[in-house]
Amino acid sequence: MRGLGTTYGGISVVSNLSDWYAFVSGFNMVDPMFDYLDAGSGKECADDKIKTVFQHHFDNVHCRRIVLGASADNGYAHLLGKYAGDKASQERIAPVEGPSFARELK
Repeated sequence: MRGLGTTYGGISVVSNLSDWYAFVSGFNMVDPMFDYLDAGSGKECADDKIKTVFQHHFDNVHCRRIVLGASADNGYAHLLGKYAGDKASQERIAPVEGPSFARELK
């Protein structure tokens, strides 16, 4: 969490770390289902967490839609590729485009 806060401070998204921590705390308190998680500082920690949480919710029959904001990271192509031929599965996944989609995700 500190690393992202420092990065956001460096590009003037937040003015200091205390503002960043206040944002995260406020975000998490808006709704019991909202989570801004600290996945750790390892290179693949966030990817591992996102992929595991994605699969957990995808396997839950009560989950109707997954919103995935990872358009610039082609590492998710393998995760999503197994659903490429299944229209019902595709309808449950809502990819959000921020930066242009990576070539492998188009």
